[in-house]
This record gives sequence, structure tokens and C-alpha cells, in this order.
Amino acid sequence: MNKKALSASLGVIILLASVTGCGTNSNSGKVTTVNFWYGQGGIGGETYQKLVQEFNATHKNIHVNATFVASSGSIVPQKLITAIAGGKAPDCTELDSFLVPQFAQKGAILDLSQYVKQQGLKQSDFIPAIWQANSFQGDLYAYPHDTDVRFLYWNKDLFKAAGLNPNQPPKTIAQLDADAAKLTIHNAKGQITQAGFIPWGDQGSFVTWAWAFGASFNQQSDGEINFSSPQSIQSLKWQQSYAKKYGTAKLNAFTSQLQNTGLSPFDAGKEAMTLDGVWNIATLQQDAPHLHYGIEAVPTVDGKGTTWSGGISEVIPKGAKHPQAAAEFLNWLIAPKQMLVWDKATGHDPTRLSMLTNLGTPGHVVVSPAGDKLAAQLLPNTHTRPNSPLNGEIWDGMSSLVSKVTSDPSQNASTDLKAFSNKINQEIKQGWY
Repeated sequence: MNKKALSASLGVIILLASVTGCGTNSNSGKVTTVNFWYGQGGIGGETYQKLVQEFNATHKNIHVNATFVASSGSIVPQKLITAIAGGKAPDCTELDSFLVPQFAQKGAILDLSQYVKQQGLKQSDFIPAIWQANSFQGDLYAYPHDTDVRFLYWNKDLFKAAGLNPNQPPKTIAQLDADAAKLTIHNAKGQITQAGFIPWGDQGSFVTWAWAFGASFNQQSDGEINFSSPQSIQSLKWQQSYAKKYGTAKLNAFTSQLQNTGLSPFDAGKEAMTLDGVWNIATLQQDAPHLHYGIEAVPTVDGKGTTWSGGISEVIPKGAKHPQAAAEFLNWLIAPKQMLVWDKATGHDPTRLSMLTNLGTPGHVVVSPAGDKLAAQLLPNTHTRPNSPLNGEIWDGMSSLVSKVTSDPSQNASTDLKAFSNKINQEIKQGWY
């Protein structure tokens, strides 16, 4: 849906929802029915149903009806907006964490402060960046259900064949560049037959490399975000340098020839290094079980490594008839025991700091011992996308910008990034906060 249309729709529903009762639990002894929406099919949907059954069996005064609402991964915003506007909002629903600020700013979801205070949930219980991603202007608007991380994946066999140490991945940007050059192979016609590394492939987004170059978006109290710091500009120019060095047309031809395989270049054994999410470990176990690979933190200029995280959250919409009962269910859903069940089934990471200690040990393996342990090391200091109601537009704009400067290396990356930053901040000034 168009981002500005989404904003307008969100503005309208607040007035409509205000005439519906927010409600409380039914009188003692009566059963309160909580309607819960989820948009994940497959193992995610099956796990939601399993957990809801367990909750219902152990809570006599609350009964949760879990309903699958078809979408692409998480609840489609328009369906939720339509339900709120029509006075038929569910009592709680899952929502992609990067949409939380947009829904919170328009009053489409409830501030959870009173509920988490009653429940004893504390900010210090959760990964700092994940708590922040689920908050807006200092208040929590979503229960942090799960998260993830990004790794550098490297092919050990290709490293060995290139004369590189197969157990020594690059940790700095300079090392990454040097290894990529040694690992890129051309045939007699000059075509790329093996790529060393493609910065914008898989999870190699603008924010990934901005953080790797030491950027801080420095979000101000009025919502303004500095996307065009010297470090951000440097990172975008660096991505563009790969297009200049290896040739955009050649890189595109290389990736397009693998599209019919259903595998990414790395998973197909044709790219020596890539950035991808923790979830790709499960993909490799299924689709490329014989691939010899390793994982490491995202390389940085200073060699200290970095990562960033997204995740799925649980919210209570405006107009929910039983918010208190919904809050009780969601608090139970993100308790350590239930969170571990969810993470093991879906391959996602926990949001609770206490669960990172045992992550990857027997009984606490989510994707693999190595992947879990690296995730546990990185998550306490992970990054999340800027906390803005414009997150959707920002993400789309950044993706388009990377595509623009790498597709046409003659583009001025610095000028284009400053123009993008000014455009976003102008929209923020026009009334987002």
C-alpha cells in the first residue's frame, strides 16, 4: 500500500475507533474471549496455534481464538486498519516491529505502559535496541516477541582454492575488499563465473554498511534523522566502488544466470561471501547441506564487527474490546518458556537478555550451536532501524538509492544521499511529530 495512503488511513481510524469501547476483562468467574490475529503460515502459524492451545488449557478465565489472516509474513497493515475502522479490531495481533512507530504515532495501537508495569516487565530484561524498536517517544507500544541478526557467510572451500585461510574470514572492510578481489573469477570472455562478494546482495542494505562504516543516525527529539553523515556517504560510495570495479552489467549477468536454480549465488556455491540473516543457516541445512561455510559478524572499518536486527512484535489495536486480557495473553506468550518454543520452531532469536546466556547450548539450540552462540554475542549491542513513523518510506527510499548508485556508477552518491536525507526530514517537519 502507498505509504502516504497508509498514514491517511491510520489518521481516520483513530476517530472511528474512539467510539468503540476499549473494555476490560469480564467479571470474575466468566470467560473472556480474546481474538488474536496472526499472518504467518507454515511453521509460524502452527506454532502460534500450539501455544494458544497451551494457554487455553492453563487459563480458565481467558480463551484465545487465534485466526490466520492471509498476508506476507506478518499482518498486512491495510487489513488491520480496515478492521479498526469498522469497529472489528482484534484484541491483539502480530506486527512487524519496524511498523510499530507508524501505528503508535497515529494512535492505532495502545500504549502498553500500564500493562507492563502491572506485569513487572522491565526494559532491562530485554535487548536494548529491541526494546527501543518496540517503543515510541519513550513508551512501549509492542511486546517484543522475536528478533534476528545478520552475519557474514563465507565459503571455506572457495577460500582454500584461492589460497586463503579457510578459517579466517575478513573482519575489516579492507580485508573484505582484498579477499573479494582474490575470490572473483572471470572466464576468457571476461564474464564473472564466481563472485567474491556483492555488497548489496542478500541482506547487504544501506543501513548494514552505514553502521559498518561507523555511522550513527543521531535521531533528534523532533524526529529528524541524519542519514548523510560522512560515514554514511563513505559507505554508499564504497558500495558504488564495487559496481565500478567489477561492472554492474557483469554482476547482474552473473546473478541472473542463477535465478532458475532457486538458490542465491552463495547458497549455490558461486559466491564466496555474502551477508545474510541467521535464518539462512536453516536454508543451507535444507538446500545446500554439503556446503562448507562459516559465519562471522559483519565486517567493519575498525574490525570490531557489527550486526542489525528486525523482528516480530505483538500489539493491542485501538478499539480492542478486551485489552487487559489480551495483555495477559501476550505477556505469557513472550515469557522465556514460550519464547524458547517459538524460537526453536521458527529459527528466530529471543528478545530477552537472560535467554542469551544459554542460547546454543543443549536444550537451547535455535538454528545451530555456532549460529546461536554468535547471535548471543552480537545481540546485546545490535542495531535496529531508526525509530520513525516513516520507516516504510525510509526503507524503500534507501533501497532505491543503493540501486540507483550501483546501477549507474556515474551517479554522485554524496549528492543523492543528502537529497534523500533532506526529503525525509522535510516530511518529518511537516507534521509527523
